[in-house]
Amino acid sequence: MLPETTLVEALVIAERIRGKISELKCSIGTEVVSVTVSIGLVEWNYENRSLSLERLLQLADEKLYRAKAMGRNQVVS
Repeated sequence: MLPETTLVEALVIAERIRGKISELKCSIGTEVVSVTVSIGLVEWNYENRSLSLERLLQLADEKLYRAKAMGRNQVVS
């Protein structure tokens, strides 16, 4: 949740997070593995203010799965 943040601003933040995570290298035993993340974003605003938190989370989850279906390691809003 990013209070008082527009969707465009949230996309910039999410992309920065995604990029930093993809730069990480994790050691598992003797192996070094890369880590990626897919992120789904929705905006709560005046037009959709009647949506419940549960519905907003469901929409964000749908965006997350779309990001994964589109090849992973990306942000979808």
